[in-house]
Amino acid sequence: MAALPVLLHLVALAPAEPVFHGDANRHVMTSVFFRDFLVDAPLSHPKQYAEAYYKQYPALGLMVWPPLFHGVVGVLMTVFGTSALVARLFVFATFAFAAICLFRLCRRRMTDEQASLVTVIFSLMPMTFQFSRFIMLEMPTLALCLFCIERFDAWLTEQRTCNLYVAAVAAALAALTRFDAAVLLPTLLLMAAFERKLRQLFTWHVPIAAAIALTLLGPTYVVIWRELGELHLRQATESVSGTASQMFASGSLWYYPASISGQTGWFVFAFFIIGLIAAFGKQNRPAAKVFAALLIGTYATFTPLAELRPRHAIYWLPAIAYFAATGTGVVARAIQNTRFRRNNLGTVAACVLIIGGTCITTIRLAPFRVVGYATAANAALQHSHTGDSIFIDGWWDGNITYHLRHLDPGRSRHIIRADQLLYEFTNVPTVDFQQHMETDAEILDAILNTNASCIVFEDPQPFGEIPISRRIHELIKSLPDQFPPLETVPVSVAFPGARQFNLKVFSMNSAQLRAHLDLMDDNRTNGTQNVPAFSVNSQVPGLTKSQLPKFSKP
Repeated sequence: MAALPVLLHLVALAPAEPVFHGDANRHVMTSVFFRDFLVDAPLSHPKQYAEAYYKQYPALGLMVWPPLFHGVVGVLMTVFGTSALVARLFVFATFAFAAICLFRLCRRRMTDEQASLVTVIFSLMPMTFQFSRFIMLEMPTLALCLFCIERFDAWLTEQRTCNLYVAAVAAALAALTRFDAAVLLPTLLLMAAFERKLRQLFTWHVPIAAAIALTLLGPTYVVIWRELGELHLRQATESVSGTASQMFASGSLWYYPASISGQTGWFVFAFFIIGLIAAFGKQNRPAAKVFAALLIGTYATFTPLAELRPRHAIYWLPAIAYFAATGTGVVARAIQNTRFRRNNLGTVAACVLIIGGTCITTIRLAPFRVVGYATAANAALQHSHTGDSIFIDGWWDGNITYHLRHLDPGRSRHIIRADQLLYEFTNVPTVDFQQHMETDAEILDAILNTNASCIVFEDPQPFGEIPISRRIHELIKSLPDQFPPLETVPVSVAFPGARQFNLKVFSMNSAQLRAHLDLMDDNRTNGTQNVPAFSVNSQVPGLTKSQLPKFSKP
């Protein structure tokens, strides 16, 4: 059974650039930043170094997320290079560690065979499968949370204080990976309450362990709060991702329970319901306590938040796997009591049903595969020189930024983002959109002032049209003397909601562009009207709030 998840990963293995959820390329680039920081060792001026690095490669997630994952992957990249594969393999390693922690937690309460079934169900569920393959922070955080829960459970059971201190360090490391580690607070309290060991928390070891965790967390969280605390608070209390949910809104109460079938697949969901009911039975109640705590703790942590995302609830998947395995046992006994009374055929049939059905569901997941940005980045590098700037515009600007850095070990180019220079938005275009340039002349003049040797953009935009962005692209394509076309790179796209598109690579003739701007200025002086740029409020078919990908744009 343990070979099935590995087999499934090998069968579904496919090359992909870091675009998953739009955050993957930021995680890769931030890891590359830590790699370069370790190599350059600017210990006397770390903040100035980070600011200069961001100006050169504006696709970082510093302080948007805690830094532990990026720091660890950055260390690995000093050995194995800046390939995104390094980060991807590290995420898979954390998935394996999470499975080990879950097995150890289960084995304390059930047989090895039952613990193996829980672990395999957990490993095969669609959300577990996806987040063990792509460069996101959820799986590393889940692994550390499970490690903390497993050690805390060992402390409650065996009362060995070293387990408490290990759990405290694991909790701090989880919180240094992703803010979602707050799920541990209610979960650990509920574990002690369900085991009727709340009194065990009132020992002098608990405040010392908490102090150790806070000491590890404190410096990082103080800096994050000082720099981006307002944004994080807003993210928690009101949406900046284009959703309509608000804290404690009525619809939020059922959001995460309604998401379970999509996270786990219908087979696991059905067995989970059976197991959840069976867990109230006297024989199952003792083993179910820790998983009930994790289930309730996850729900209580994320339901009040404004940003409702199914991936936040990844932390209750181990609990769902346990209850699904319990449900499998119930179904197996029911089958055994009817026709198959020998050779444990009921157990075999129930296991084949849940594991086989989950495998089929998982293997049919929508793919997240985009290939072509590396080719466009290589073309831009070949048509530019050391010290040149490259002007980019696109939904996946972080992806091409990563490739421009990865393919340029000497870090000899500077990246300029259109969505910082000409317009900007907090997370998606429907929230806090600001357009800095209105006329064609202003747009062209701003591009001229970048002194960029190359321009790269997506054509058409993969997720509908941002009006000002479309205007930029049309202007560039309409001026072949000022922006000579260099290459058109077809992008292979298998991504939900994305349409097929190309990456256009242009050079910029500064002298011709200056002459064109002077002519436009003369026309305005003589009374000729310039064609106005699109308004930010223009209605463009294909771009609706519900269709927008939830991308961070730090």
